[in-house]
Amino acid sequence: MHSKTKTARIFGFTLEGTAVSLVPFTGPISTRGKTKAMETKLELNKELRTNVIVSAATMVSVFLYMAVVEIIKVRWQSTGQLPPQSAAPMKEVFYGAALFFLFVIRLARKAILKKTRGDDYRALLHKLKLSNLVTFALCEVPAVVGLVLFIRNSLYKEFYILAVCSLLVMFIYFPRYRHWEAWLGKASSFY
Repeated sequence: MHSKTKTARIFGFTLEGTAVSLVPFTGPISTRGKTKAMETKLELNKELRTNVIVSAATMVSVFLYMAVVEIIKVRWQSTGQLPPQSAAPMKEVFYGAALFFLFVIRLARKAILKKTRGDDYRALLHKLKLSNLVTFALCEVPAVVGLVLFIRNSLYKEFYILAVCSLLVMFIYFPRYRHWEAWLGKASSFY
């Protein structure tokens, strides 16, 4: 009887013969230089995943504000006691404050994301993380302002306008892999 020798490649090792013998594979594939790129991609993915979770949680908080407003509204209506709506000038002040925070977001991002010569990959990644956290904290401000308007003066419509504004800006600045990768790799960026 004639026994054939079989060869198989598994995880970079060549398995030969009927008995298992590990012989390192020395084929044309080279992993030198790729390890650093793979490490940076893995680090970027890890940090991005964390920031996506934080950003999504911030967006969920705005939806929780909406639920709180609806619960309070139903309670007020069931008791027949709605606060007076005599805050017309106050409404414009709150709208102005919300718009002001939209400009502050842009200025804060620009200041945080400013690149310097000494910045390495980790420093740039840290700047992206910090700018994302600051951005989402500031994006939540219009929704909180709307919540205050609703609780103080039962301005239901104004709360929803400001909450939708917050969600829209959060959607615009939501962390995306291609934007982060582009910003880390180039001097010009999406941000």
